[in-house]
Amino acid sequence: MSQKRDTDYLAVSTRIHAMENRMLTRERMERMIDAKDSGEAAKVLSECGYGELTQLTSAALEELLADARRNTFRDMADSVPDRRLVEVFQLKYDYHNAKVLIKAQAMGLDEARLLSQGGRYDPQRLREDFLRDDLRDWGEVFRQAVLRAREVLSATGDPQQADLVLDRACFQEMESLARACGSAFLQGYVRLSVDAANLRAAVRAARMGKGSEFLNQILLPGGNVSERALAGARPEELAERFRSGPLAQAAALGLAVGLLYDLFRVLRVRVALPLLGAVLDLSFWIIVTVALFVWSQQAWRGEIRLYGIFFLFGGGVLYFWLISTWMLKIGYFLADAAALVWRILTLPLAAAGKLQKKTKKFAKNSFHFAQEWFRINQITEELDAAARRRERRETGGSAHAVQASRSFDQGRGDGPADLHGHGPAGSPWADPDHPGGAGGAESAGGRPAAGKPAAGQRHRKQRRS
Repeated sequence: MSQKRDTDYLAVSTRIHAMENRMLTRERMERMIDAKDSGEAAKVLSECGYGELTQLTSAALEELLADARRNTFRDMADSVPDRRLVEVFQLKYDYHNAKVLIKAQAMGLDEARLLSQGGRYDPQRLREDFLRDDLRDWGEVFRQAVLRAREVLSATGDPQQADLVLDRACFQEMESLARACGSAFLQGYVRLSVDAANLRAAVRAARMGKGSEFLNQILLPGGNVSERALAGARPEELAERFRSGPLAQAAALGLAVGLLYDLFRVLRVRVALPLLGAVLDLSFWIIVTVALFVWSQQAWRGEIRLYGIFFLFGGGVLYFWLISTWMLKIGYFLADAAALVWRILTLPLAAAGKLQKKTKKFAKNSFHFAQEWFRINQITEELDAAARRRERRETGGSAHAVQASRSFDQGRGDGPADLHGHGPAGSPWADPDHPGGAGGAESAGGRPAAGKPAAGQRHRKQRRS
């Protein structure tokens, strides 16, 4: 078979989705139950595409459903790229018809009304070939199973043994077709079908009081739960055997993922650390990915089944619906209790930390105070030294210094006397009222009058006094 692509199924997938809207839903079935008469109930079926039902009898209803089933399988077989995808679901109707024909022949009954439509083979043609004992035109596995079942029934007179032969052949052919199609989904569907059949057989055997030997004879191979595990289980252990299967493991994994999510959510809320949210998100997805990989390796040898993802999602939904609220309350309580215990245990360390901070602050302030005090004292000393130097210059000068100062004042004419408004002789700033000013008693050339000191000299004497 050539490799099929996903795009090859776009048309049929769209068609199936459209047909889903016409399915007999729970609401429509309730409408049929609450119908006033058979006509109103039949109207609901016609809305679902089952055709017109003239009378609401069991025979008419069975015929209507059989026709709808046959037409649906025919449409799907003509639409899909590989007919074997549909034949996997048709096989059970062929083997059902084989059981009916074998038992009816053994009991001499008319089996026509018990034949089912929807299989690979036309039931009327199959009946004719079976009565002629000519099954050359049918599949080899199917033909051999029919012949073997007829022999077993003839030899043992036990119809259950004949049914067992046909059931084994049916699931064997289903598994072969699913594997030939390369569909992991169909292979998982076949294994689940085997598990369902084995569970029914185990329950019936337990009710009949049969032991493990009887179970070993009727259990079918190829399921997720081995025949040995079922045969060795007590009636009260059957649920546990199937609970540990891949689908139950998927649901449990979904519950665990929900619990892990709530745990990380509590940590995000109660622990204030930078980048903690990013670290928790990354850790969450790494853990979930690894767990999903390990589970798929153990359950289905590395393959990811769509229905397994559904059970995984269902387990998560069940957790958030029933358990999450209580787990969050417990988680927050434990987190707060742990924080309280931690604060109590670390109280001495916290006190030591506060004392260290206060000591550090006190030492820092003391250092700054000492630094400022030293700086102020240094400046004060520098100012005092400058004042002492100035005082020594002013009080300890010689006559030569006085004379030099006087000569400087007389030469420039802008000595210290100018600061008090005493300008030189002949200057426009000379004080007319002051001796030595313009018009005063000083002689020409700016010399002071006899017996009177010069203005600058007089000023310096005042400063020294």
